[in-house]
Amino acid sequence: MKRTLSNIFTLLLTLGGVFVASYLTYHHFRPDLSLGCSAGPGSCEGVLKSQYSQVGPIPTAIIGLGMYLLLLGASLLRHKSITQLRATPKMLEVMASDGEGTEPSPSANPAYTTVLAGLRRFDMIIWGVSFVALLISWFLQYNALFVVEAFCKWCFSSAVIVTLIALLSSRDYWLEGRELEGDQKLVIAVLSFIGITMIAVYSPKLHDQWIFVQQKDKHEKRSGQVQGIDRSKLLPPSIHIKGNRNAPLLILEFADLQCPACKQTDIALRDLARRFGDQACFSYRNFPLAKHKFGLNSAFAAEAAANQGKFWEMKELIFDRQEQMDAMDFDERTFVKWAQELGMNPTVFTNDYSSKEVHDRVTVDTKAGLALDLQTTPTFFVVTADGIWRFEGMGTLAPALQNPNHGIHQSKSPVLPPEMRKN
Repeated sequence: MKRTLSNIFTLLLTLGGVFVASYLTYHHFRPDLSLGCSAGPGSCEGVLKSQYSQVGPIPTAIIGLGMYLLLLGASLLRHKSITQLRATPKMLEVMASDGEGTEPSPSANPAYTTVLAGLRRFDMIIWGVSFVALLISWFLQYNALFVVEAFCKWCFSSAVIVTLIALLSSRDYWLEGRELEGDQKLVIAVLSFIGITMIAVYSPKLHDQWIFVQQKDKHEKRSGQVQGIDRSKLLPPSIHIKGNRNAPLLILEFADLQCPACKQTDIALRDLARRFGDQACFSYRNFPLAKHKFGLNSAFAAEAAANQGKFWEMKELIFDRQEQMDAMDFDERTFVKWAQELGMNPTVFTNDYSSKEVHDRVTVDTKAGLALDLQTTPTFFVVTADGIWRFEGMGTLAPALQNPNHGIHQSKSPVLPPEMRKN
């Protein structure tokens, strides 16, 4: 691809990015403007109202607009340099200084070298800015999909645009005017293969989360205060509880330890535990999904660890190493190694892992979830002395936790009965 054509494509993509970022910036200050997305929390509205929509007081859209304007300016200046380079001869015919009648000899044109150096600087600026923007854009897309649990087509289109710009700029900065050798071609081929393999490996997770996000508006409708739930069955005496048992608020999570959304939620819950302190306690029940190969096994591992007082440690470790369960060579015996890392007796752990007692605890949790008509993981039940609220996904739970006027914050009495307040 010629430099002129490559730069034209970059300019067109950058103009598209300016349009998208300008539209999102305008929407930030005029939220009544329709974006053509669903108004539910699983679409544009959910992303643009999340904590990732601003960096301090500055809207993320304005930062994106500034980035695109910088790329646009650099691309226009590069276009000027390309035009100058084409008009500047690379070599000059110079007469030798040691006599008359000699043939002129070619010599490098200093003007050409200067213009070329300027062009390379613009290549570097465009590549550097677009590469950083690419990393930030896909970081935000990941958090939108797995943390906010929402999808904004405008934000996604911006991520695609900046990715294409980064690919073009990489070609211009790293490959223009260079003849690749065998080893260099091999490196590019290997990196391309790794990239394609990673896409193939993580596509199922992305698909599952995409389906979940698309159904989020339905989850919103199923969220809210619920009636007729038997507290003794929702919170049996054997349930795992972490935090202050005299707290007025209990957050119960039904989850699958191999569920990607549950992993991201677990990270958020750890932060919530620190922020709420003694004002809330947390509980967990197993709801392994059949589509996850080691969902049931990981539940057995966590419950086996509970017999040695390490339930929460094992739960967090499994979430932290969740990707290992997706590997082709993963074996359930790995859970024993993890138990040893946490200081557990491996023989006791192995026996408990296979025991009827542990399997029955997981079965009881699963049946409880089915009786509550759980449709997705994670699903939360926030319990107070005055009521029970259901939330499907962190995207519906977080706004309630952040709203001091929500009903979940009104009770000041301990949520647990006296017999369950003892550790």
